[in-house]
Amino acid sequence: IRLKRYEHGERPLGKDELHTYDLFKLVPEEARDFWCKEPDEGSVTMHEFGLEIVVASGGIHGVPDNGRKEFTNVIFLDVASLYPNIIRVLNALGEYTDKFWAIVEERLAAKRKGDKVKADALKLIINSVYGLLKNKHSKLFNPKASLSVCVFGQIALYDLSRRLHEAGCTLVNLNTDGIGFTTNPHDPDCYKSIWKEWEKDFDLVLEEEMFPRLIQKDVNNYLGVH
Repeated sequence: IRLKRYEHGERPLGKDELHTYDLFKLVPEEARDFWCKEPDEGSVTMHEFGLEIVVASGGIHGVPDNGRKEFTNVIFLDVASLYPNIIRVLNALGEYTDKFWAIVEERLAAKRKGDKVKADALKLIINSVYGLLKNKHSKLFNPKASLSVCVFGQIALYDLSRRLHEAGCTLVNLNTDGIGFTTNPHDPDCYKSIWKEWEKDFDLVLEEEMFPRLIQKDVNNYLGVH
């Protein structure tokens, strides 16, 4: 996997002089075809890793394709600040990316100091940036950058799903910025090495949470019992 910072307006997906085709090859052809149409609406459904996976313009989602609704000892790995971090990785704001990331780091420092007012105010600014990439009335308007950020996230989560599945984990929930699963009973710590390798490959950070019991209606509606 090769990652690279991009100049403003460049498209990081596809087989091109930027050598990013390696990432594009991580997903099935139907997903690549869907993204290359630069869709505003619609979706494509795939059956992979025991999940029914839906790829859409807003993210990637998946639930077990056998209809199972209840699980025990479910681990969730969620990407910390998914879109802000992808903006950093892809240099999606061009010459302003470093300034944007300085704001992110300022917020984290305020959070560590317990300055909730400042941290919350900066969080609002940070989280609005991705949406402004899609807002034609904003000076940040850049639909190609917006698409690239979204697709990078989907590729990353799809690849994490594949790695966990191949290690014998049972996938439970795939939802834009995280994945829930039960680990391999014969090697319960197998996901830990996958976790760290994936973070290194994609330059993102995962955070862990565990639920002894999970009851799930659909990808966005579930009850985790501690």
